[in-house]
Amino acid sequence: PVLRETGGDAALFAPLTQEGLSDTLERALEPDTAARLRTHAAARAPHLRWDPVIDAWEELLSRVARQG
Repeated sequence: PVLRETGGDAALFAPLTQEGLSDTLERALEPDTAARLRTHAAARAPHLRWDPVIDAWEELLSRVARQG
């Protein structure tokens, strides 16, 4: 599992509160914050591919099919 870094590539907010989400979204839309989030997202994007997910599903489905 990958952990997110608050202030790096993630924005956390208090769960179940409209104010927490609203405040976090407002901060994420500030030009400096938005630029930093875009930079971090662009750096991570090449590593986020479907191939490993597809491989894992194919393996799982093959094992289930073999069992019966």
